[in-house]
Amino acid sequence: MSDEPADAEPVPVALPMARPVTRRANRPQTKHRRTPIIGPLFSWDLVRLARRGQDARSRTILAVTLLLTLLVFTMIWFSNANISDIFFGTQQELSIRESSRFAEQFSLTLLVAQMCVMVLLTPAYAAGSIAEEKERRTWQYLLATDLSNREIVLGKFAGRVVFLLGVMFAGLPVLAITGLVGGVDPEFLIFGYFLTGSTVALLAAAGVTAAVYASTFRGAMFRAYGLAALYVFFGGGVYPLLSPVAVLVGLHQVRQNTDWFYGIGFAYVAAQWTLTAIILWMGVSRIRRVERRSPRRRRPDFDDD
Repeated sequence: MSDEPADAEPVPVALPMARPVTRRANRPQTKHRRTPIIGPLFSWDLVRLARRGQDARSRTILAVTLLLTLLVFTMIWFSNANISDIFFGTQQELSIRESSRFAEQFSLTLLVAQMCVMVLLTPAYAAGSIAEEKERRTWQYLLATDLSNREIVLGKFAGRVVFLLGVMFAGLPVLAITGLVGGVDPEFLIFGYFLTGSTVALLAAAGVTAAVYASTFRGAMFRAYGLAALYVFFGGGVYPLLSPVAVLVGLHQVRQNTDWFYGIGFAYVAAQWTLTAIILWMGVSRIRRVERRSPRRRRPDFDDD
C-alpha cells in the first residue's frame, strides 16, 4: 500500500516537448509571366484595317495628292509654255542646269506634300484605334483581359504606325520619277522619308495617348488634331522653325554641307523618337488610372414620374 493520502492531488510530470514536424506543401511554383513588348493587338489591328479596305483608300489619297502636286507644280514652273506642249510636245527644251533645278524643287515639293497628307491621316487613325473601342463600349472588356497596359498601348500604336508607313511608301514610285530628270540628291530623299516616318510615329503616339485620356470619340479626335496642329505649325509651341516641314526645307537648303545636314537631321529625328517614348510612357502609366477616375454616367430612371 502507498503512504500517500487518498485525497492527494497528482503531481504533474514534465514530458519532453516534441518538435513539430513541418512538411512542405507540394504547391506548384507560379512563375512570373513575362508579357511581350507589343502583344497580340499589333497583328489584330493590321488585319482589321486590311479587311476594312483602309489601306487602299489611304494609298489612293496619297497617290492622287502627289500626282496633282506633280501636275500643278509643272504647270507653275512652265507657266509661259502651252500645257499640251509641256506634257505631249517636244518643243520644250531645258538645259542640264535648269533640269537639275526643276528636279530639286520638284522633289522637295513632293516630300512636303507627302508629309502634309501623312499629318492629316495620322491623328485620325491613331486616336481612332482606342476611341472606337470606347465608342463601341468594348474598352472595358479590353481592360478586363490579361493584357498589360504596355501591350494595349504599344500594340495599338505599333499597328497604326506600321499601317501608316505602308501608306507612306505608296508615294515612292512618284518620287522615283524625279530621278529620271537628274540632279536629285538621293541622300536627301532617303532622309526625307526618315523624317516623315519619325513625324508619323510622334503624331501617332500623341493620338493614342490623347485617346487614352479622352472619354469620347469626338474628344479624342479634337485632342489629337489639336496636338498635331500645335506641333506642325508652331513646333510644339517652342519655336515655329522646329516644325517638321520647316526642318525638311532647312535640310534641303543645307544639303551641300554634309556636317550640317547630318547633324541637324539626326538630332531632330532623335529628339522626335525621345519625345515619342515619353508620350507613350504617359499613356501606359495612366491608362487604368484615367478609367478609375472618370465619372460614371447615371442611367436614366424610367420609373420616376
